[in-house]
Amino acid sequence: MRALRAFPLIAGIRSQQGMDTDLLADMLIRVALLVTGFPVIRKMDLNPVKGHGAALCCVDARITTCAPSHLPFRLASA
Repeated sequence: MRALRAFPLIAGIRSQQGMDTDLLADMLIRVALLVTGFPVIRKMDLNPVKGHGAALCCVDARITTCAPSHLPFRLASA
């Protein structure tokens, strides 16, 4: 995460508290698990993710899905 150009914003600039980077990493991992766990998700846009300390918030989210019939494999039925 430190290699990101935006890392100074994440870490906090101009005496503003930065984000908890461990919590942000956990959020990114959870988003990745969500996308891999639900193959009908085609696109996800979380913009912007804001916060300070342990208070993180996604202001706007858009998830684009496809019909299960368009997947290259068949989903198991319940």
